[in-house]
Amino acid sequence: MARLTVERSSSAPAVAPAVAPAVAPCSAPGTAGSGRGARAGWLTVLGLVLVPVVLAASFVWALWRPADDLERVRAAVVNLDVPATVDGQTAPLGRQLVAALTAGTGTGTGTGGTGTGTGTGGTGTGTDGGEDRSDLDWTLTDAETAAAGLQDGTYAAAVTIPEGFSTAATSLAGEDPAAVTAATLEVITSPASAVADAVVARAVSDAAAAALADQVTTTYVENVHIGLSTLSDGLQQSADGATALEEGTSQLAAGLAGASAGSDRLVVGLGDLADGTAELAGGSSALASGAARSAEGAAALADGLEQLRAGTGELPGHTEQLAVGAAGVASGAADLHESLGGLGDGLQEAAGGLAALPGAAADLSAGSAQVQDGATAVAGGASSLADGLAQAVSACQAQPGADCSQLSSLATSAAGLDDAAAEVAAGAGAVAGGADALAAGARPAVDGVSAAAEGARQASAGAGALAQGAQQVADGTSALAASAPALAQGVAASADGARPLTEGTAELARGAQALASGAADLQQGTEHAAGGARELAEGTEQLQAGATGVDDGAARLAQGLYQSADAVPSLDEDERATVAAVAAEPVRTTTGADASAGIGAAYLTALALGVSALVVFLLLAAVPARAVSSSAGSVRLALRSFAPAAGVAAAQAVLLTGVLQVVLDLDGGAVLRLAGLLLLAGLALSAVNQALVAAAGGIGRFASLVVLAVSAPAALVSTTPPALATLFAATPLAPVLDGVRAVVTGSGGAGGDAAALLAWTAGALLVTVLAIARTRSVRPSHLRRLAAA
Repeated sequence: MARLTVERSSSAPAVAPAVAPAVAPCSAPGTAGSGRGARAGWLTVLGLVLVPVVLAASFVWALWRPADDLERVRAAVVNLDVPATVDGQTAPLGRQLVAALTAGTGTGTGTGGTGTGTGTGGTGTGTDGGEDRSDLDWTLTDAETAAAGLQDGTYAAAVTIPEGFSTAATSLAGEDPAAVTAATLEVITSPASAVADAVVARAVSDAAAAALADQVTTTYVENVHIGLSTLSDGLQQSADGATALEEGTSQLAAGLAGASAGSDRLVVGLGDLADGTAELAGGSSALASGAARSAEGAAALADGLEQLRAGTGELPGHTEQLAVGAAGVASGAADLHESLGGLGDGLQEAAGGLAALPGAAADLSAGSAQVQDGATAVAGGASSLADGLAQAVSACQAQPGADCSQLSSLATSAAGLDDAAAEVAAGAGAVAGGADALAAGARPAVDGVSAAAEGARQASAGAGALAQGAQQVADGTSALAASAPALAQGVAASADGARPLTEGTAELARGAQALASGAADLQQGTEHAAGGARELAEGTEQLQAGATGVDDGAARLAQGLYQSADAVPSLDEDERATVAAVAAEPVRTTTGADASAGIGAAYLTALALGVSALVVFLLLAAVPARAVSSSAGSVRLALRSFAPAAGVAAAQAVLLTGVLQVVLDLDGGAVLRLAGLLLLAGLALSAVNQALVAAAGGIGRFASLVVLAVSAPAALVSTTPPALATLFAATPLAPVLDGVRAVVTGSGGAGGDAAALLAWTAGALLVTVLAIARTRSVRPSHLRRLAAA
């Protein structure tokens, strides 16, 4: 269909005034007067109704259950960790954290079961027991690839696990408090990702770190309780050692009591032994007294024999006395025989009593020596008598005609008496020898006493022989009674001297009896002492056992206390603070290059520019009101309508640049680049809105609103549906957002976005020019209707 284009030219100056009034009421949708004073049509009402619906629908569609679509958000994980070794077990916590991230487990919470975590020395990967859900699209890569992906927006964030992560995470299980340190994770967000992507990635990585931290803390608490259990065992061992020490002390006390009782009995036995010894001493004294009296008798016998010797000098005149003395000698010898027999019997009886009394043997030896001396004296007297008789015989024979036969017979008898006295001395010597043997202890006391008794019997036999010899002398001298009275007197003196000897011997017997009694008491006391000694030995054994128990108990107590002391950590104030802080937060996250502020600022700036462009052409006409009647060309008219919006865009660029410089602390070059890019963005968005309004009027304004509704949620997070993301990429807001974000975050790549904005601006202005040109054309049919009217 043919159109009539009204253009002012020099060849038709009168056409425009005639046509203009007819065309003005049918002005284009983008003119300033198209909606003023006119009643709103049904399309306008429908558009107003659909505005909130479109906005709500776009946001609901973009943000509906974003957690179900987290796999659309890509994140990188870089594992530089070197596994640690704890108690001989390898703890690759870095690999386990990577497995938990890439498997989508170990960081969530649920109600379907209980999770099992990774301990400081364990080897398992924790899983949550909740519902099945999706997670971020984690990719295990190296540091270079992760950095490149962050730069170009491939990854929304990158989590770097440092080299000493496992060592730091397991440091709580070590023995060196100075080595305790918190494990760190470095989270770097991408400057080219959606606004919420970095926040989501950081939240997920923080949750994974928190889950691992909970597991480390749980293991630490378990190790603390294990240490307390070990301490409890050590204290229990100490208690057992104290119990053993108490038992050993009780045994020691019992042993000491037994030793005390044994000592008491030993004291009593030793007292009895002392009493027996005293009695033994008394008996020994009596024996000594008897021996002394025997010595006195022997001395008296020596005196008598001396008198006999003196008398023999006068033998011729005292033969009668000699006869009487011989008779006395015979009588004394008989008495001596009886006394020595009694002495032998007494010594034999004393042998049994002296069996346990070696000490009394010394006294017996002394007494026997005295007896021997007495017997020796008797032998000496008998020898003197024999010598005297021999001299008398010689004197008798010297007288002519004297009858010396009787005197010779008497001398012969006196010689026999001498032999008998020698036998008595020999017997006494045997007694003395036995006593000496008893005193020296070379032989048992019983043998010594028996030998003494045998000697006494021999002495008794000798005394009998002496008595017989004396009797023969008496018989021989009876004939010489008239001539030997002196001899009789000497023999009588010998008899008188023999009587004290007999009494001494009796006293010796009584002393031996007392000595036997003392020996018996000594034996009984010794038995008591032996019994006490045995009890003392038993008590000493118990004392030794108790002491051993005390020693063992003390050793166990000391060992238990040492172990308990070793099991209790000793930390200073700084170490306690460090351990407490690490135990409370064993795994921490640090932010490397955080671009979230710049991304958010770029997002809000892009939305602000889009809203501003929409509002500008709600207030300004996209097509001049006199476009039809104007003589200017369509390009000029389009630029004239675009000029106010361009001015607004320039002013906005300056203001927004100032605000962002204050907020983000941009350097000079970034400020210039940002100002230029914001100017291009304002111009492009204004041109697009002008073109939409110029081409479609109210529908164009509605389309511009739809672009904003789609762009706002689509640029917020990468979990939006792919169709919505594709629509956003086809809008002019996409290069605006990418360019501003590149400039404020310093990531680069804003040149391409600037070129895209220039293309959008040129294309939009071209559409506006075409729309104005169409407005200025009139159909022929419309002219005919006007003419007919």
